[in-house]
Amino acid sequence: MAMRGVKARWQHIRHIARWWWALVAGTWSLFWVVDASIGKWGSPKLKATWDIYTLHVPADWRYWLIGILLLSLFLIVEGSYRWHKTTVAEGKKELEDRLGELAQEINSLTLELEREKDRNRPKLSGVVFDLFSAPLKNVSGVRPEFVGKYATYMVLRAAVGNNGTPSIAKAWRLEVETANGKKETAQKTTLALDSTTLRQGEVIFGADALDEKTYPQPIPNGAEIPGALAFLLASISTNELPSRWI
Repeated sequence: MAMRGVKARWQHIRHIARWWWALVAGTWSLFWVVDASIGKWGSPKLKATWDIYTLHVPADWRYWLIGILLLSLFLIVEGSYRWHKTTVAEGKKELEDRLGELAQEINSLTLELEREKDRNRPKLSGVVFDLFSAPLKNVSGVRPEFVGKYATYMVLRAAVGNNGTPSIAKAWRLEVETANGKKETAQKTTLALDSTTLRQGEVIFGADALDEKTYPQPIPNGAEIPGALAFLLASISTNELPSRWI
């Protein structure tokens, strides 16, 4: 610890020596200029007064002056070092405090941004009421190119709600897995334009299409939009689907 203090003081002395030695040399030179000027051009009274203060001391005045200068130099350097050390410590603490405040402000702004993003994010939820299926060949109003390519026509009765900012619901997907592990991603299609008769005489109209109710018109906050979605299956027949859906 002692050597660290000595080293720190030496570095500080080296730093301030660039201007301190120039100050000492200038002061010393100025004194001799004044002494020579008084000795050459000064009046007898001024010379006597100058000699009193510069010669009539217990020892050679030069030694006194050198001692005073050395003592002053030591005190100034030590005081300068302590002031520098205190200033650096205070500046470091002030910087650390400011950095801490900035970190808190950044965290606060980040949380506020997340809350704002959450407030401005749509919160969609869906509920399925029932699912009906029928062989595609028995469904009227289906596009002719689908006949023979797909085997099963499915209608999903559902509703979509939104508890966030208004948003559209555009992309729909249905994954089907049978009891024996057969899987297929159903092909989204449109409802028959006129109507589709489901079990027990229930009829679904083209105007009930849920995908057309949620796009391009957004779902308002707090609203729940009911409707129906139609899908096609190529490899899964109605006989492979649960009986409660038929």
